[in-house]
Amino acid sequence: MVLQHYLDCKIAGFSNSKNKVWVTPEVQSVYDPVYIDMYVSRPDVVCIDQHVVATDQERLNRILGYGTKLNPNIQLAPRTLENNYKKKYPFGTIHYLMHLMGNENIEVKFRNLRETVYIDIDGMEYKTYPGQVLMRADDALYNTFKAYQQNSEEWWVRLNTSDTVQRIVDYKNSCNRDQIINYENHIGKLFIALGCQRNTLQNKAKTGVTTDSDGSFPVITVNDQPGVASPIRPEILVYVQKISEIMGIDMHIPDTYILHEAQKAGRARPDNFIDREDLFSYAFVAGPGSDQCFSYTTGMI
Repeated sequence: MVLQHYLDCKIAGFSNSKNKVWVTPEVQSVYDPVYIDMYVSRPDVVCIDQHVVATDQERLNRILGYGTKLNPNIQLAPRTLENNYKKKYPFGTIHYLMHLMGNENIEVKFRNLRETVYIDIDGMEYKTYPGQVLMRADDALYNTFKAYQQNSEEWWVRLNTSDTVQRIVDYKNSCNRDQIINYENHIGKLFIALGCQRNTLQNKAKTGVTTDSDGSFPVITVNDQPGVASPIRPEILVYVQKISEIMGIDMHIPDTYILHEAQKAGRARPDNFIDREDLFSYAFVAGPGSDQCFSYTTGMI
């Protein structure tokens, strides 16, 4: 939404950050688009994401040398699996993107983040706030006040170099930290009403988050068959329209996509996968002590 509105970028598709990429028919290769919130390992592919993607300093330097990867764990404060993993970037790609744009004097302005917005979903009226939607991305508000408080505060300082990010910080500071669970349940209920899938993170359920959803859809197209052009699911068009209404920025997306599916996706130690030629995408999703710290996708066709 932000890239389209402010930089006239063309939306080329979506991914499920696992084993599927949906792209518009005119896209010749899954390696052609710029990927947002997904790290694609090929050096020539441009991507903007927020994951830890380097095992060590040597690999981080190599990735930095590509000149095609924008990532706060690379450019803002180096973080690797072996060094300072616990102090990795704890927010969403959108918040990092707004930092980058602010540094280029592009001020991203949504509706007032504290403004009450009422939207209709299937004849029922829901109350929400633009700030809740913006701060639900990658649990930014929850991480700030609950999961990673000290680390989050340090990262807000790094991000806050423009009026764009200052507006987010002002919203964050206006929130009642004792109500964070209620905020999570509130926005989760809204996303579920819009047809989004529920998450299954048991550790959050233990905190009292009972309607956990991050606004995602597991299937994008009507005919979810690889290599076949298919229209986007109607509920996703409704979702886009409602989120645009809440945020105060229009977003228009193509109506036809072709599914590309990977041969394998999973989690493991990185040793046997990180240097494979058919590695498409990966990220470190747990610390070095985990046998499933490496989330990977291979053989994207």
